[in-house]
Amino acid sequence: MDKSSAVLNSSNETATQISATNHSTICKFPAEKAQTFLPVLHAIIEITKQALDRHNAVTIVKAELPSEEDRLPLADPHTRKAGNLGVFEYAPHRVDLGPSRIHVLYAQRTPSGRNNKIRLFSKPYLVPPRILVGISHMDFAKASCLRARANVSEVTPISFRPLLETWYDSVCYGISGSWLEVAPDDSDIQTGRCNTYGFDKTSTDEMSMRIVQYVSFYRPYAEVPDVICYLVSIDSSNHRNHRMDVGPQNVTASGFELHFISWADSIIYELEAEWLACSKDRGNIHLIPDTLVGADTILRFPQKKFDRPPALFLAVSCLDIQSGTAISFKVSVRDVNELYATIGSETWNDTYLWQIRITGVAVL
Repeated sequence: MDKSSAVLNSSNETATQISATNHSTICKFPAEKAQTFLPVLHAIIEITKQALDRHNAVTIVKAELPSEEDRLPLADPHTRKAGNLGVFEYAPHRVDLGPSRIHVLYAQRTPSGRNNKIRLFSKPYLVPPRILVGISHMDFAKASCLRARANVSEVTPISFRPLLETWYDSVCYGISGSWLEVAPDDSDIQTGRCNTYGFDKTSTDEMSMRIVQYVSFYRPYAEVPDVICYLVSIDSSNHRNHRMDVGPQNVTASGFELHFISWADSIIYELEAEWLACSKDRGNIHLIPDTLVGADTILRFPQKKFDRPPALFLAVSCLDIQSGTAISFKVSVRDVNELYATIGSETWNDTYLWQIRITGVAVL
């Protein structure tokens, strides 16, 4: 649709580009995290904030409180180490980070388990924040298909419901990761999701799948930003090795290409990735580039970026695991200070991990 047909020419109108739409589909969105819906969502948030500022008023959006049995005990916001989060234990690790907050999330350790307990924010928001989720640990039975998904639902100003789940015949003993809260009025951080559903696969001699999607920022940056991408949903056959990789390429101030890749003879049914972008010169955030993880891997931060140890949000961006074995791995933080962090990967059972790569966010 051309611009002249889409705008109303109102005095307070904000024009936002939404690609691949026509008169019928411009106001229809397949999901709340759809790439076409995000510009509309953030425009609504910005208009709401401006209206509240003009009237010098604060209105808390009403939300249904969770029942007592769904409430979780709040951990000490100053602690940086989680306890032993075992079977059926849902107490999250909380780090108070001001505008952005990171927490650790654990799935129920039962076959095909789902973790959907309501999480309360340590501080309520004016409007619902954006919630990003990343997977850093999986434990699937031997010869099981790899099916894992991390998502959120029912996000309100005071709480949200996480979803860590598997489906069909996959036997999962554990999935865990972390979530990152992004304040709704933080216009510098832009986020979204893309998946491979409905896209044709392009095969080469080396690649069993390469799908490229172009992502347009809903608000272009003044300069080329930093961008990270990571896996949030995987559906991979157990008849071949589990090989998958997601990442940004050709980043500009207005957008980037998100590449979904699998190689050799792997059979990938579907992948979904989440992305995050922010300005390079932002003082309290460092986006961790795609990094190969070994037993002890050093993540170095830019000099003078942090004056104290930051919190880390880690998420898997690339996996290569042998088929016919258990899928049991975990990436964890060993040590962190204001200059660098030490992370490591571990496996158990008979898992044969060819490689694992992570990306993430270091934030104060």
